[in-house]
Parts: sequence; C-alpha cells; structure tokens
Amino acid sequence: MARRRGKTAAGEWDLPATPPPEAETLAREAGVTNAAAAILWGRGLRGAREACAFLAADWKGLHDPALLPGMDVALKRLREAFAKNEKVAIHGDYDVDGLAATAILSSLFRLLGRTADVHLPTRQDGYGPRPEVFRKFADEGARVIVTVDCGVTANEAIEAAVERGVDVIVTDHHEPGPTLPRAIAILNPKLEASPYPFREITGAGMAFKLAWAFLKSLSGGRPLEPAARAFLLEATALAAFGTIADVAPLIGENRILVRHGLNAFHRSERPGLRALRGFCDKRAGPPTPVDIAFRVAPRLNAAGRLGDPRIVWEMLTTDDPKVADAHAQALEDMNRERQRIEKSATDAALRMLSADASLASAEAVVLGDPAWHPGVVGIVAARIVDATGKPAIILSIEDGVARGSGRSIPGFDLHAALCECRGLFDSFGGHAQAAGVRLPADRLDALREQLSSAVRRAGAGAGPARLGIDAVIPLSSISKDLEGDLSRIAPFGEGNPEPVFAARAVEIAGTLRRMGADGSHLRLVLRQGRASVPAVAFRMGERFDEMKAAASGLDAAFKVRRNDWSKALEAELIDFRATEDKS
Repeated sequence: MARRRGKTAAGEWDLPATPPPEAETLAREAGVTNAAAAILWGRGLRGAREACAFLAADWKGLHDPALLPGMDVALKRLREAFAKNEKVAIHGDYDVDGLAATAILSSLFRLLGRTADVHLPTRQDGYGPRPEVFRKFADEGARVIVTVDCGVTANEAIEAAVERGVDVIVTDHHEPGPTLPRAIAILNPKLEASPYPFREITGAGMAFKLAWAFLKSLSGGRPLEPAARAFLLEATALAAFGTIADVAPLIGENRILVRHGLNAFHRSERPGLRALRGFCDKRAGPPTPVDIAFRVAPRLNAAGRLGDPRIVWEMLTTDDPKVADAHAQALEDMNRERQRIEKSATDAALRMLSADASLASAEAVVLGDPAWHPGVVGIVAARIVDATGKPAIILSIEDGVARGSGRSIPGFDLHAALCECRGLFDSFGGHAQAAGVRLPADRLDALREQLSSAVRRAGAGAGPARLGIDAVIPLSSISKDLEGDLSRIAPFGEGNPEPVFAARAVEIAGTLRRMGADGSHLRLVLRQGRASVPAVAFRMGERFDEMKAAASGLDAAFKVRRNDWSKALEAELIDFRATEDKS
C-alpha cells in the first residue's frame, strides 16, 4: 500500500505501533519530547547517540571523499593539469542538479585562478555527453574533461575523447550500464562493489565531494584557508538545490548538505543566490526544501526546458548583481511560459487516457505526441503519476524518434524495469524514481506492455493510498518544545517527510467557519480535555458539513505549524474522521 502525505478525503490511516518503554528512555537521553522520540523511533533511530547525531546533522557526518573509488586518480590528474597549465573542460547537464554541479566545479576553478571551458546541453540535444562535443573540446585544446551529473553511461563520447588523447574524469550518481566507459576515473557511489557508505548522493553532491577533496589535496595536510572554507560552505547551497530538485532522500549526507546548504543560501551574498532568494517565502529564517522544490527549482529548470540552460549557470556564478537580477527576471518569464506549455500537454495526456480504455487500464502510462515540447515531458510525467498513481513515461516525437522522461511511484524501481526493456531503446538512463529514454516512436506500445508487465510482477501500486501517521499524541503535547524538536528533525522532504500526528477523541470548540474568498478553507479550534489548539483545514471546504456533524468527537490528523500572522502554534489538518470510541 502506498503511504500518502498530502491533503486527503477521509481515508485509511496507517497508525504507528505504541512506542515501547525504550522510546521514553530515548526521549530522556536525547533530550527531546516523547512525541519527537516516537518519530525518531518510527524512523529507525533507536539509540541516543544515533538520534543525537541525526538531530545535529553535523559536518562530521560527511564521509571522506577518498572513500570513492577513483578519487586518488582524479585528484592526481587535476593537480597535474593545474601544474602544467593544461586546459580543463566541464560537461554539465541541463537540470537543476547538473547546473548546480557545474557551478560548483567552475567556481572552484575560478577560486584557484583558472577558467574551465563549460558545455551545457539543451534538452533538444538529449541527456548526456555526445561524441561531437568531446571532439570539439579536444580540438580546442582540452586535455582533461570532467563530467558532472552524467557520463557513467557515455561510452561512445568518452571513447571519442580517449582517441584524441584526452583524459576524462566522470562524476555521476546515475546507475551504471553493463560496461563502464574508458574514463581514467569514475566517481559514482553506485559502482558495483564500491565501499562508499552512501549511495543516494546527487550530481551536485558529487561535485561538492570532488571540490572538497581537491582543496584538501592542495592544502598539503594543513587546515584549509579561510577562502577555501568559505567556498565550500557556499557550495553547500548549490548542493542543496541539486539534492532537493532531484528528489533525493533527505537522509545521511544529503540531510547534512541540505541542512547547512539552506542556511548558507539564507546568508549568501553571491548575487545569483541573492536574486533567487527573492522567489522564496518571505517569512523569517532560512528557506525550506519547499521553497527550493516549488519556487526556486522550477525557475532554474525553466531555461533548460524551453531554451538554453547556460543563463542559469551564468546567474549562479556571476559577481555582477545587475546580471544576476536580469537573469532571474528572464527565468521568471520563462517559467510562466513553461507553466502554460506544461498545462496544455498535461491536459492533452489526461484526455488521451480518458478517451482510450486500453491506455487507461494499463498498469503503466506511456504516451507520446509530436505537439509536446521536449522540455516539459518530465514534469508532465510527474503530473500523470500524481493523477493516476502509476509509473508514467511521457515522450515528444519528432522524425519518428520519441524522446522523453519517466517518473515512478514509491516502491517501483523504474530504472530496473527499463533495464528489462533495454532492447527497445536507442538509449536510456536514470535511477529508481526518474529516467530518460530515446526510442523509435513505433515501439511505444511495446514499451507500455513491457513496463506494465514489470509493474504487475512487482505488485506496485496495488491498493488505495493510506495516510501515514508518525505519532498519536494528546493536544497538550503541542508546545514550543515540540516545535523546537521538529526544527531539529528537519529539513523535511523525500525520505524524511514532515511528521503527521493524530489526536483521538477531540472536539470542535466554538464556531467552525469557512475561510478564503471561495470558502474552500476551514478555520476551527480543537479541544481535548483542558487543552485547546487553533486549527486550519486547507482545501477542505467541501467537507464542512461532515466536520460539523463530527464536531463533538473526531480523530484529527495534522501537522504542527506556527501561524505567520498570529505567531501562535496551530494544527494544520490533513484529514479527520468521526471518533468511534469517544471514551
């Protein structure tokens, strides 16, 4: 059964088991509330040392980059290139993760007094390095090429570089293919038999790791200079962008990078980052993963979706505030156009499904159309997943070739399923939850059939979605202490979702009223014994009568918030149901 976290109509809840006595011991030893200890226990954190390390998200939790196979070779070759003043080129990618990774490495080179040639493909070019680009790098004098967020399956392009005597260093986080390319070093935590302890780091995270390791190698064992430390701290902001935008799990190293990266973003004076802060929620304090995922990342992605992503890289690396502000405004304009194009394609895809029973009944959605812009197919796929609860691949078709992107559902490894269909593709790549594909347009039906078969075998998507509850608590537990604990459990996102609480047998005190211009939201006060808490129920206006009927006894599922206006703690209702046992 899938576990849902968003707004729901009344549905089934996954209630947690009653925390054992050891959870109370954890609360005492870790210095947190019982409610927070229940959350930590439910997320597999059993001992106080482990829980405290999680809550602290300290820099010491980052793994040594030297654990990545090939790092020693990569560092030696880069030091040699710097010593001989050889030209180094960087091949990036057009999405947020790839753009952030490119900005990290190119900024590193600038910090060290060097300039790297940078190539950023467009979505029309397709994902990954092409042989002609690497040949061009070689012809223009590059002796080393570093790939970021790509390259682990770029055998043909890397072979073209090797034939011209150019050394290639791959930094990537995507799944390797059956045969690795002939790069001198491949830095990827997903390599078979890699001892690196964390597999879920992103392309920007890998670029951060290489930058950190290179600065350490140049320091000769001495502490890093202040400028190098300041650079790495600011680079965590870019690593956070890539991690959140790529929907990587916010656990382990990712959580540490995002925690510190959001703080660095909040404080940064870099013109591009200051311009991007203008898109975030204006409340006090650092931006949240929600700000990055829904306000910053769509604008950074807009350039790559509709045109040339180079504008993003220029904005992230410029020292000129006027250039940064102008690029930020251009991204805002492109994002509005992207929204229009995306909505048109999404509506068309949903009409296709409703008009064809065979398409609608398939366990996987595979749709293509020449009218769909190749830059929006990935986000359209995500919309179709949300609408259908099925894995989806959406493709743009031109000259008999279909290029597109896929998005998956929890518990279904899309990349593994595509590996079973590899005979259909001209090329493909990605990871468990997202992938890119290229294939002849006349093979879409075969892809749909084979992907649907993989979904059936995996038993994915079966059953209705359920609302996951992290802890059942009394309303009296909603306090500043709990709020402080939640801030330490944050940042929230994939792999570390914002906790959802449940309170049983509560009642509505006072007047239940509608809120908003169209009455689509509800405002109320929940009471349980002597404890009362203000509450808001967004987009639940149609459930007004249901809530009113249950006013004398209901179970509430909610998140804990601080109201931006009143500054009071409140419950944001996610779901509710009539209490069966009011005792």
